[in-house]
Amino acid sequence: MSESLPQTLPETSPRLALPYLMPAQAQKHVTHNEALRMLDALVQLRLEAFDATTPPTSPAEGATYGLADSPADAWAGQGGRLAIWQEAAWQFLTPQPGWRAWVPSGSGAADLGWHRLGAAASHRRPAGTPGHCHRCRCQQPPVPAQPRQPVQP
Repeated sequence: MSESLPQTLPETSPRLALPYLMPAQAQKHVTHNEALRMLDALVQLRLEAFDATTPPTSPAEGATYGLADSPADAWAGQGGRLAIWQEAAWQFLTPQPGWRAWVPSGSGAADLGWHRLGAAASHRRPAGTPGHCHRCRCQQPPVPAQPRQPVQP
């Protein structure tokens, strides 16, 4: 059984929008490296700050920030996106539903730990609402593992 390929190949992957190498493409290494940079930023996503409004003066390579609705300076117009400092420039990615990021303590977030990103607006809580950040739905603590029952022969 053979499946037919689409007439035109998409330029990006459906879930992470990673760029595909295209037939007869020149400088394939550029596209490949772009995809690796995106994966490096998104896999095991860790935010330096959540609801950040102003870029730091000297960000570390790979530093990632969850932006507030109306950030300023180099982040202006990128509200609600992720800002990643890579190769001496800001790269912006839009979080998709289901993405989660680790927010370490001391980052200014109301709740620390894992945060869902890309949630629908109806899931957002107003700023200052106790218990949750206003741009995410925080993951509940993990459920303790149930003791294993012995297997009966």
